[in-house]
Amino acid sequence: MDFTLWLGPVPIRWLARIEDVSPTGFTDRQIRGPFQEWVHRHTFVSLDETATLVVDEIELALHPHLWRALVGLGMWLSLPLLFAYRSWKTRRLI
Repeated sequence: MDFTLWLGPVPIRWLARIEDVSPTGFTDRQIRGPFQEWVHRHTFVSLDETATLVVDEIELALHPHLWRALVGLGMWLSLPLLFAYRSWKTRRLI
């Protein structure tokens, strides 16, 4: 996946690869972007016949370059808002 995220007015280019796809989840790994390393595991846990829990696990390392480290830190701090929005949007779509 090649996409652009926005940190306020700053465009952040990101290239990620989807790996380990299964019925219980998948992993996206940053190939190029603001972090030194980014591995995001999405795990789906069936709670019952009508509900699924989505578990996110993120391993990351900030980039040693000061500007990229600041951008990565800003993105890391904004993740709770991003995941809250994703949860709301997913519930709306389903």
